[in-house]
Amino acid sequence: MLLFEYDNGHLIPAQLGASTGGEIDADVMIAVRDHVLEIIGKPLFAVQWAADGAGAHAAPGDPDSLIAMDASGQVVTVEVRRTLDSRTLVAALAHSGRTATLGWLDLAGLYPSGAGAFRRDWNAFRESLPPRPLPGARLYIVTGEILDEVRPALELLADSGVEVFEVSQRSVSDGRTFVEVTEPYRISVPTISQNSVLEGARRPALRSDADLNAITDGASTAHAAAAPEPAPVVEPEPAPAPAPVPVVEPAPEPVVEPEPAPEPAPEPASRSFEALFAEESEDDLVAPEPHPALAALATAADQELPLVWVQLRKGLRHEAMIDRVGLITLEDGRQYADPSEAAIAASGRNAADGWRVWRVGEGGRILEDAVRLVVGNDAL
Repeated sequence: MLLFEYDNGHLIPAQLGASTGGEIDADVMIAVRDHVLEIIGKPLFAVQWAADGAGAHAAPGDPDSLIAMDASGQVVTVEVRRTLDSRTLVAALAHSGRTATLGWLDLAGLYPSGAGAFRRDWNAFRESLPPRPLPGARLYIVTGEILDEVRPALELLADSGVEVFEVSQRSVSDGRTFVEVTEPYRISVPTISQNSVLEGARRPALRSDADLNAITDGASTAHAAAAPEPAPVVEPEPAPAPAPVPVVEPAPEPVVEPEPAPEPAPEPASRSFEALFAEESEDDLVAPEPHPALAALATAADQELPLVWVQLRKGLRHEAMIDRVGLITLEDGRQYADPSEAAIAASGRNAADGWRVWRVGEGGRILEDAVRLVVGNDAL
């Protein structure tokens, strides 16, 4: 909320009370933490408060990092810090990077009310917002003091998904306490000055094709009128033509046509198009050799194993199946021996680590951990 004071026809930014000049009281920081979503002013779905060892807010022992999701489903982190220095800034960025990798099942497991309540509350949260929301910042930092050593870094991070809110404590003469919230590194949208608009309005009007043709024709006419008339040319009388001399053409000699040479027999084609196509099709139908680790996993399980890859932030879900011999079969029937090749084919990406993105079953272990657990660490 912006507050202005009206003074003789002008609006002046108003400030209630006087700054205390020191650190924010512990009770005030606790209130900032409890109302941090109102301070940020963005629609965020809170998942869990988590304690972080590097730096804490005013309340000793209380969590200072909030794991949340924005309206687009992007995982975000909210950090509440009494003081923001280089150490706490690096810790906040590192924690945000770890949090961004959490999947849907991980978030549901962190939700205090359980996975069922997580899905229900998340759906209610999404239904209260406009459709197709855009993702916002990944990291929000609310702090009582920003040290000068980190201010240049915050200026660089302003357009990289990091928003910083600085709170200060103010008091008035009657004993009331106010908390002022500012965004010192908010990204502003560039505007166009009035002079630029006026200069843009003075640009010449574009000419149509008819105008250009008229100008061209007029220029050609003017050029023709200005050019001097050429002097008349007197052509000499032609001399009398000599009498034609009769020409006797010799009789044509008879033409003897040579006997046509026998046509060479067509060389037999090495392979026809149909044969090539049939051979390529037969090659394509040959199943690849299964990966030894996957073959051992399938043998130990003695059944087909489902694979699931959920990309929560993109809203994508890929499924596959490990058959009894260890081959990975996608939903469209394509088979792969390498989990990474199967992940690339399923997602359309240029690269993917199939051992880590595929999970064995819904909410199960990643494929790499499952192989190490069942087959052994030497299998990979």
